[in-house]
Amino acid sequence: MNHRTRLDWMFFWPCLFKLNAMRHERVVLKGQLKHVPGPGWSMQFGLFVFIQRKWELDKLFLTKILDHFRDVKNTAQLLLFPEGTDLTPFTKTRSDAFAEKNGLPKFNYVLHPRTTGFTFLAQHMKKNGTLDAIYDITIGYPVNIPQNELSLFKGDFPQEVHYHIKRNPCHQIPDTEKGLVSWCQERWSEKEERLEQFYAQKHFSEPQTVSPDSRNLQSFFTVISWLVLLFFQVWMLVNFSLIRWYALFALATMLFIDLRLGGLDNFQIDTYNKLFRAKND
Repeated sequence: MNHRTRLDWMFFWPCLFKLNAMRHERVVLKGQLKHVPGPGWSMQFGLFVFIQRKWELDKLFLTKILDHFRDVKNTAQLLLFPEGTDLTPFTKTRSDAFAEKNGLPKFNYVLHPRTTGFTFLAQHMKKNGTLDAIYDITIGYPVNIPQNELSLFKGDFPQEVHYHIKRNPCHQIPDTEKGLVSWCQERWSEKEERLEQFYAQKHFSEPQTVSPDSRNLQSFFTVISWLVLLFFQVWMLVNFSLIRWYALFALATMLFIDLRLGGLDNFQIDTYNKLFRAKND
């Protein structure tokens, strides 16, 4: 997916919810988000993929987690932003400099993709037999564009979010690194043209087919259930000292796993490898 704002991955969730694909989603995110108490720990538990932007370290971890998905037959759907960061005046300046240095056209609606992580993921998943398809997703905001978390705190939620999604089956994806680099760059050139038309017309030109939204009632009960659960948890914390001690113990345990054992994601994978993979090998 192109990375128009820092919140694209969150705005994509309603689309996944409609398509009944939410439970498969794993987002490739920068490592700092991993340590955010609460949300970061939840994403660790869900095996979201956190990268440090140091390739020698990221390559080891990507190999480790992709092999784990294969071993436990986890049909994960990885959401990757090859641009590496969201589109801002600063990042566009850097992208333009990269384009000028490499003899590439300058883009206005996307940043030039950095292809190292993309090519590795595609090749390693093909090798593991876990790559079914690559979905080329273009996201656009025709009215307002909330750029970051501060926008949401100010109440600036997107009035509309549009997606253009194209499925590319595995057999249509190149095998070589050079072929994958060219394939990714071609998709981004297409995104630039597609988004130029989108912001002129306020919609994507191609006909769009999305499953009917029959989940409004389910969404309503989901929200109500979470609110009731939240109220119940706060009530328990206020009224029962045992629950407060349990919460304190859980917090201390999470901090220990996060800071000393590399996080819940590493802890899960390492524990599985020690208990099961070693025996199978």
